[in-house]
Amino acid sequence: MTKLQEIVSKLNEEFDIKTLGKDPSFSRFIPSVFDPLLYD
Repeated sequence: MTKLQEIVSKLNEEFDIKTLGKDPSFSRFIPSVFDPLLYD
């Protein structure tokens, strides 16, 4: 089984997280997904 850290590392490499940084709009996306579900 692949370790979580290995998966995270490969995804960070693939999406070039260190160069591009985090997606600022993603933090607005997550709440909008949970709101219709009435998640608290």
